[in-house]
Amino acid sequence: MENGFPKGIASGASMARKVFIWNRPSTEPVVGARDADALHLSADVLARNADWSIQVRWIAGGLLLLYYFNSFLPPGAFRFVGIVSEGQWSLHLALFLLGCNLTFYAGSRSRLIRKWVRPIGHAWFQILADLLAITVVVHYCGSIGTPAPFLYILHIALACIFFSVQISLLVAVLSALLYGGCVVLEYSGLMAVHSVFVNGLHADPGLSLSFLAWNVVSVTGLFFLLWYMLSHLSKIIRVREAQLVTTMEEMRRLQVEKDRYAVQMTHQLKSPLDAIRSNIALVLNGYCGAVGQEVADMLARMDRRAHGLAVAVIDVLKLSRLNAPMNDARPEKLPLGALIEECIERYKTPAEQRGIRIEREISGAAIVGVKEHIDMLLDNLISNAITYSQSGGVVRVRCGQGPGGGAECTVADSGIGIPSEKLPFIFDEYFRTKEAIAHNASSTGIGLAIVKKVAQTYGIALTIDSERNQGTSITAQFPPPGQ
Repeated sequence: MENGFPKGIASGASMARKVFIWNRPSTEPVVGARDADALHLSADVLARNADWSIQVRWIAGGLLLLYYFNSFLPPGAFRFVGIVSEGQWSLHLALFLLGCNLTFYAGSRSRLIRKWVRPIGHAWFQILADLLAITVVVHYCGSIGTPAPFLYILHIALACIFFSVQISLLVAVLSALLYGGCVVLEYSGLMAVHSVFVNGLHADPGLSLSFLAWNVVSVTGLFFLLWYMLSHLSKIIRVREAQLVTTMEEMRRLQVEKDRYAVQMTHQLKSPLDAIRSNIALVLNGYCGAVGQEVADMLARMDRRAHGLAVAVIDVLKLSRLNAPMNDARPEKLPLGALIEECIERYKTPAEQRGIRIEREISGAAIVGVKEHIDMLLDNLISNAITYSQSGGVVRVRCGQGPGGGAECTVADSGIGIPSEKLPFIFDEYFRTKEAIAHNASSTGIGLAIVKKVAQTYGIALTIDSERNQGTSITAQFPPPGQ
C-alpha cells in the first residue's frame, strides 16, 4: 500500500489530493451587545498584549544597556553620530525595566496574583511603569530637543485599542502631565538639564517662556488630537463588534432551536418507522398468513425504503448530538486501535456479504476525545469505504503514530473514487456526487458532515487521496494527547 492506497492507485496520473483542516470552535462565552464605551478586549487578548509588552520592554532594556556600555568606550567614540554618554541613568532605567518585566511575568503566571489582579489591572500597571520610564528617557534625552516625547503616543494608541474611551483619555492626560511636568521642572531649575545629543536643544533658562509654553501645548495637543481620532475610530469598531456579537448570539440561539426541532422530528419519525418495519417483517415471515410473490416484492421494497429513511433519521440524530454542547461528556484518553477493531467487527458481516476483504494494520496509538464522537468518525469512514468499494474489492485500515506525534488512521478502499473537482464539497451536508448516487442510492449524504464536525471539534486534519474508478484513501491525523 502506497500513501494509504491499495497498490496501484497512488501511481495514477489523475489522482487528486486535498487536505482539510478546520479551526476548532470557540469555547469562549458570547456576550451580548453593550455600551461600546464600556467594552474592553477579552482577558486572553489582554494577556497576549501583556506578553508582547514584556518582549518590547526587553528590547528597550537592551538598548539602554548598549547606551550605558558606550560610556566605557574612548571619549568621543560615538560623537560622529551625535550621541554622548551621560551618567548611569540608562543602567538604572534598564534595571528598572528588568525588575518590571520579572514582576509582570511572574504576575501573569501566578494563579494567586491572577486571582486578585484582573487582566485589565495588570495592563494598567504595565502602562504606568512604561509612562514613568518614558518620562525618564524624555528628561535625559533632552525633553523638547528630541523626538522622545512621541514615545507617549504609542501607549495612547494602545490604550485607545484596549480600553474604553474614558480610560484611554486618562492615559492621554497622564502623558501630558508627565511631559509638561518634566519641562516645567527643568525650566524652573528644580531638575538638572540633560541631553544625549551633541549641541542638543533643551530647556535651559536661555529659552523664552513663550517658546517652552508653545512646545508643551503643541506636543500635548497632539497627544489629545491623536487620542480623539483613535478613540473614536476604536469606538466605531467596538460598536460594530458588539452588533456582530449580538448577531452571532442570535444565530447560535436559532441553531440550537433548529437542532432541538430536528431531534424532536427525528424521534417522532423513528418510532413509526420501527413499527412499519416490524409489521412488514411479520408479514414477510408469514405470521399474518401467506402472501403472493408480487406482494412480497412490494413489501421488500417498502422495507428497503423504510430502512434508508431510518438510517437518515439516525444520521440526523448523530449530527444534532454533535452540534449540541457537550454537557456530561468529557474527553478522555482512548486507545484508537481498539476503537477501530470494534468498528471493523460491526461491519464485518456486511463486507463479507459483498465479498469485500478488510485488511488491517493496527498498532498502539492513543487519542483524547469522547468515545461516542470518535466512534461516529470511524464508523462513517469505514462504512463509506465498504459501501463505495466494488464487490469483491478490498478495504485497508491502518493505524499508528503519525509524523507529528499524534495518532494517525488511514482508511483506503478500491471503489468508485471521487472526481477532483468535487473533492472540496464532499463534507457539505447532503452533498452527493452523481457517481455516489448511481452506486448507492440509499445514502443520506450526512455521514461525511458528521466526520467534519468531529474533526473540527478535536482538531483532526483529514487528507483525501482519490482516483476515479480506482479508490479513495482518507487519512485522519489526530493532535498529540497533550494538545
